[in-house]
Amino acid sequence: MSTSFGPQGLNYSTTRPPTDTNASGGVDTWAANCSAIGATDGTYLDASFFNEIIANLRYTVRTAGVPLNDADTMLYDAIVAIVTKAIGIGGSGVSTGSILITPAALVSPAMGVAFSQAFAASGGTGPYTWSVASGALPGGLTLASSTGILSGIPTAVQTYNFTLMATDSLSATGTEVLTGSVTGVALSIDHDDFPPCVQTQPVYKACRNTGGVGPWTWAVSHGSLPAGLSLNASTGVISGTCSGSGDYDHTITCTDNVGSTASFRRKGTVVPHTALAIDTTTLPTMTHGTTFSESIVVSGGTAPYHWAITSGALPASLSLNPGTGLIDYLVTAAGAYSFTVTVTDSAGSPATVSQAYSGTVL
Repeated sequence: MSTSFGPQGLNYSTTRPPTDTNASGGVDTWAANCSAIGATDGTYLDASFFNEIIANLRYTVRTAGVPLNDADTMLYDAIVAIVTKAIGIGGSGVSTGSILITPAALVSPAMGVAFSQAFAASGGTGPYTWSVASGALPGGLTLASSTGILSGIPTAVQTYNFTLMATDSLSATGTEVLTGSVTGVALSIDHDDFPPCVQTQPVYKACRNTGGVGPWTWAVSHGSLPAGLSLNASTGVISGTCSGSGDYDHTITCTDNVGSTASFRRKGTVVPHTALAIDTTTLPTMTHGTTFSESIVVSGGTAPYHWAITSGALPASLSLNPGTGLIDYLVTAAGAYSFTVTVTDSAGSPATVSQAYSGTVL
């Protein structure tokens, strides 16, 4: 190679050349001293000073009194090339390793909200390469190694602690530790009590969630629902008519729009179906001028039920609630009565049962 830093070859003094205070500390010290463009100490891009440094290098790679051989010359040339790059020939300067990264914090990352923040480096020799030296970025964010832009959509409410590193073109580095929290409301499921699953009875239950980022999707992630039931993936509604039997065990999972999940497990036993029946077969004595109140109680079948008078008539002024089966009010007349109550359930093929009542109002 050729250089302007002094003569090359075998014929030069074997005596260590003179040094000044900048050079005597070694190349590292000298490089630090010539890091500022326009330095007034004569070190920045000063040809005579470069020659002095090269002379010291030539002395270092040579054994006193023994001429350099080809291998020594190649080593010398390699060192010259390295130093030439390090000192920034052409005015690029020297990196000191004191690289400053700004800003020193993330600006309000929030779960589910698009985030983008650019970092800048100064104090070194560009261009810079960006990386995470330790820790981990918040979920959903990525760092562009060439631009220092951190971007993405945070996927979880979480704390973070990572070290951001900038490396300049001369391999000097600077770091910044970034800590904080991604804000938002974490996804959860309100898994309140579900109604029992009774054979032949319809089921309608809406699973509800709080937090996360919509829209949400629902799925049975483990096990299976009782036979006859299904889960709506977009609404979280479990519906159908329970037709299975025995035990059931399943897990329902809600997933939000940024991939966060919440789950709950449901275990139980399908309640066997029993035939619809009216359990109230007689009525208490009714007395004129008093208030009467009695419910026609039913069991089995498929709730809800509907009560109706299908023959005869209640005693004067009394009434039957069709949704609860309650007979009540003030008895206003004495005398005999006779009527029939029919109850209908809500099965797909409704079942009915009737009971006749008769007596005398005193």
